[in-house]
This record gives sequence, structure tokens and C-alpha cells, in this order.
Amino acid sequence: MPLGTKEERIEKVVELFDWLEYTVFGASLLLCMLIGVWFGFIKKAGQDTVEGYMLGGKQMKLVPVALSLISSFISGITLLGVPAEVYEFGVLIMGAAAGMIINGIISSIVFVPVFYDLQLLSLYEYLELRFNRHVRKTASALYIFITLIWVALAVYVPALAMNLVTGLNVHFVTSISSLVCIFYTTVGGLKAVVWTDTLQSILMVGSLIVVMVAGTFHVGGLSKILEVSAEGGRLEFFDRMHLGLTDRMTFWSSVLGYSVFWTYATSNSSAMVQRFLSLPTKRLALQSLFWYVLGCVFFFSAACYIGLAMYTMYLDCDPITAGLAKKPEQVTPMFVLEAVGHIKGIPGLFLSGVFAAALSTMATAINALAALIYEDFIVMVLKKRPEDKVASRYMKWISLIIGIVTVCLVFLVEKLGAVLVISSMFGGAVAGIMLGIFTLGLLAPFANVTGAFWGFGVSAAYMAWTIVGFNYYSQNGVIKYQKLKFSVEKCLFNVTSAIEGPWDNSMKEEDVFPIYRLSIFWYSVVSFLITIVVGIVVSKLTGGRRSTFAEKKLFHPFVHKFLIKKDDIKLGDVNGYVEVPVQDAKV
Repeated sequence: MPLGTKEERIEKVVELFDWLEYTVFGASLLLCMLIGVWFGFIKKAGQDTVEGYMLGGKQMKLVPVALSLISSFISGITLLGVPAEVYEFGVLIMGAAAGMIINGIISSIVFVPVFYDLQLLSLYEYLELRFNRHVRKTASALYIFITLIWVALAVYVPALAMNLVTGLNVHFVTSISSLVCIFYTTVGGLKAVVWTDTLQSILMVGSLIVVMVAGTFHVGGLSKILEVSAEGGRLEFFDRMHLGLTDRMTFWSSVLGYSVFWTYATSNSSAMVQRFLSLPTKRLALQSLFWYVLGCVFFFSAACYIGLAMYTMYLDCDPITAGLAKKPEQVTPMFVLEAVGHIKGIPGLFLSGVFAAALSTMATAINALAALIYEDFIVMVLKKRPEDKVASRYMKWISLIIGIVTVCLVFLVEKLGAVLVISSMFGGAVAGIMLGIFTLGLLAPFANVTGAFWGFGVSAAYMAWTIVGFNYYSQNGVIKYQKLKFSVEKCLFNVTSAIEGPWDNSMKEEDVFPIYRLSIFWYSVVSFLITIVVGIVVSKLTGGRRSTFAEKKLFHPFVHKFLIKKDDIKLGDVNGYVEVPVQDAKV
């Protein structure tokens, strides 16, 4: 463990990030900009059409799209937030890797094949075809809201790391890095996004592997990491097999909660489905999904391992308790600098990888939201679809505005707490609702507009109520999650414990209404079940919907046998049936 006073430790961390690290970091940003220049100004054929700008002309290749899916999904939250989670609470979060595999199976069987056949530029156009325009707009608005929050978090986390190692202001860092992303996304379209994602995924893999190997040697080897982590309670996984609805995290809340969340993020997210549609065949789309799942499992597992190595290194001098780091996410870059900072270029490479993950997430979101806002709102307002060149300009301006809004939102998310908690709380609630709506659409032919609205509304209201209550009691210190044991006994400087307050310590957690104590990692499962159950019950009570075989592309093949023939509908017996014209390639 690095020795020294508190001031010396902080000064040494900053000194380790020298000119070479800045050069490596700056070179990665420059390469991203050059890719944008290449596709925006040099090789720009097809960029002035909607399909060319948003889907790469549907002629993208498997490898870059698969890498783009991985790097879009793996954000700074994963590379910095997951190690911090393992460092503080142990490896229960590894259930998310199992959830990713479950998501891969569900997405490949249920969602991706249907959405690929429909070929919709805006995924939420499906909800208009299946239900009506109001359901589509409501879902689109919710998706836009949560995506902007998610991206602001993804950009904020790497800025925290940069702030620790350089002392640069968080908002200055987010502004500069975001401007780079906005530039290459706006001018280069999907092609620039996919190829920068490819570069960024290489940076992420390289940096993670080097940090894992060098960090393992620095702390004493794999056996020591496993031994120390076991003694510190960090390896408990199958020990918590109970349901534990109010426990912070158990085996089941981790696996099931993230299964719902990942399935939504993979196949009910316009950003990800857009990647699948950019490939020329459905077979390639499913192959990209397979490699995407494997890649995400690797990154998640690697991030968890780094968290164990961090705990081994800081076992007797926790940087957070000692005041060396302000937030858990800053412990990871501190570990990288103090463990492998002697290998010149590696800290810069790792930070480049972290920012690469953040910029990839931001670029994907900007690209997808531009298409979504254009298709779901702008076109509806104009009432006449513009020519391709005009539409392409619209989406470039929308991309620019989205990027600016995201940077502004960083001022909000920095005040909300630990990033993994925030993303799991808001993301989980929205994930369950959206997955529930799409599941009703694809697998329940009798589900009607009324059922969809009630399922959506009741679930959203319930989760909003739960989130407000949880945050109120959490901010007041009534609901507190106990971290695993830490020590500062070997810090070579005085450590003053933080003063807790002003909290109402007269109230105990057991006195809080149980709904508010529901673990945030159950939010996705609960919101999904409410949406499904309410949607089914209300649909049945209001007469359901007579879905016809002519609409079969709106449903999964599994339920085609339950669709009725058009000739079987009697005059006046419609029960909410609305005929939807179906074309060969697109509904």
C-alpha cells in the first residue's frame, strides 16, 4: 500500500498523471474527432438521407456493429461504478452478468426477430401500430427522459475520475469531452458512431486487461486477492439466496432485477435496436447480439475483479473514510494510478478507456434520440415528411441540442448520490414499465389501448411514489445500507470521521412504510409485473382486442395461432379491433 501523509498521497496521485498520460488521453479524443471528419466531410456518401444518417445505409458490418453494441452498453458507470460497488458491498452485483445471459436468450427469441422484420426507424412506432399514437408518444417521452439522465450519469462519472487525478473542474471536463462526442456524432451520423465505438472498445479492452494483470501483481497475486476478499465478506454470493425484498441486494434481486433491466436496454431501447437494423440480414443481427452478450459479460466480470483488487490494496486504509476520495467512483482511478502508475501510459490508457465508454454511450443515445424525436414528434408536427436532405439537417440540429442538454443535466445528477444507485433506481423503474408494454404488445393479442394505458400509468405512479418515499427517508438517514467492513488503522495520518446529519435518528428503518423500503434492485421486476398484470386485467375487463392474422407482423410467431381471420369478424363485433395495413417489408 502506498504510504505517506494525506496531502502527500493526494499530491502523488496527481503527479503520476503526467504529460505522457495527457498525450495518450488527448490522442484518443483526437482520433474520435478525425473519424467524425472522415464520415462527415470526406466519405460522406449517403449521409444526406435519413436511412444513411441513422442506419448507415443498412450496410454495416458484423464486427464493428457488435463492438459498437458492447461499447455503447458499457459506460463509465460500469468501469468505475461496478468496481466501487464490489469494493463497498461485495460481488452480489455479479448476478447482473447472469442477467445479461438471460437477456440474450429472451432478446434473441422474443424481441429482436420481430423488430428486425418490422424495420422501423423509431422503435416506438411499433406502439402506435399495436396500440395508438398516444401510447407511442407517452413511451417515447419516458424513454427520452431516462436516456438523458443515463447519459448525464455516464459522462459525469469519468469526469469524477479526471477531477481526482488532475484537479480539473468536473464541469470543464464534461464540457470538453461532450463537445468532442457531439461533433463526431452530429457530422458523421451512425457510421462515425459505430467506427468510433470500435476504436473505443479496443481502448476499453486493452486498458482493462493491463490494469487487471498489473494490479494483480501489485497487490500480491490472485490467491491473496481471493483470500483477503473472502475474509472481508466480499465473495458472498450464494449465501444470500433468500428473496429479501427490503435487503439492499440479494442473489435473486441481482439476477432477476438485472435480467429485466438488460432486456429492456438491449431490445426495447431505440438506441440498441437501431444497431441491429443497421445490419443487412436478421442472421447478422442475431450474431451481433450473441457477441454483444459475451462482450458485456467479460467487461462486467473484469470490473468486478478490479473491485476485489482495490479492496485488497486498500484493506487497511480506505480512501473514502480517510478523505482521499470524495465519492466511491474515485477509488478506481486512484487504484489505477497507485497500483500501475509506474507503467507509463497505462493510467492515460485506462482513463481513455473510461471516457471511451462514456462517449460511446453518449454518441449512441444522441444518434437514437435524434431519430426518435424526429420520427415521433417533428414529423407529427409538420404533418408532411420532409425530403431526405432536409430531414438529415433536422436530425443534425436535434443531435446538437441533445448534446447540450445532456451537459447541462450533469449539474443535476452530481447531487443525486452514488451513480450505480441512481441508475438502478430510475433505470430499473423505467425498464420494467417499458418491457411490460412491449411484452403486452408482442405476446398478448387481446391487450388493448385501455389496458396498455392503465398498465403504464399505474406502474409509473406506483414507482414514482416509491422513489420519492425512498429518497426522502434515505436523505434523512432513516434508510441506510450498511457497507461491509473497512479499516483506516494503517493510514499514516489522522482520520476524522464524517459527521452524520442533520438526521432524525429517533425513527428506525423498521418504522418506515414497507413500500419505501423496497430494494432499488427490485424496481425493474416490480414495475414490469405491475404493467403486465394491470394491462391484462384492464384489457379483459374492457372487452379486449380482436387481433387479426393480417396484423401478424406485430406479434411474436408464438401467438399467431391465437389471431383471428379477417373473415371471422362479424359486422359490428369489433371489440376494439382496428385494421392495420401490413406491407411486405414494413408495417
